[in-house]
Amino acid sequence: MALVKKGSRLITVDGTTYRWRLRGRPTYDQGLVQSPLAYAVEHAETPGTTLVVTTNQPHPSNWFGTLGRPILPAQVADSIRTALTTGWTPGNPGSPFHLDQSARRQRAPVGTVGDSAGRADALPAGGTRLPTDGAGLRSAAQDAWPREANTRGTSPSGR
Repeated sequence: MALVKKGSRLITVDGTTYRWRLRGRPTYDQGLVQSPLAYAVEHAETPGTTLVVTTNQPHPSNWFGTLGRPILPAQVADSIRTALTTGWTPGNPGSPFHLDQSARRQRAPVGTVGDSAGRADALPAGGTRLPTDGAGLRSAAQDAWPREANTRGTSPSGR
């Protein structure tokens, strides 16, 4: 299936033009910072198999305000080259080719937990480190979110 042209960007990698696009609004899990940002890439002239790249950062429009780095064209070009070497054939029709880059380590953006003048071991301004999900994608708002059992149908007095 071809990508929507509105909101997509063109990029030329090794003499071939591709079209790539981020989803404008986050999915439900991306909004809750439970799944990472993903973007799609296809051949610009003859769309065939779509490349779906999963990153290791939150969607920029997540509902908790968790900071993430923007996806740069250099990262997209690197992902395209990686996918081509691992078997992606953009000109042939077929099901989407998934490239999972969520395990790649990137430097935390400025102002997030773990970024203190480049020192990942330094504590944030409050002096305590927030628990994370392994990728450093947890915010203070997530920790404050109520994790109570389903209380639907019960009154505050417990009757």
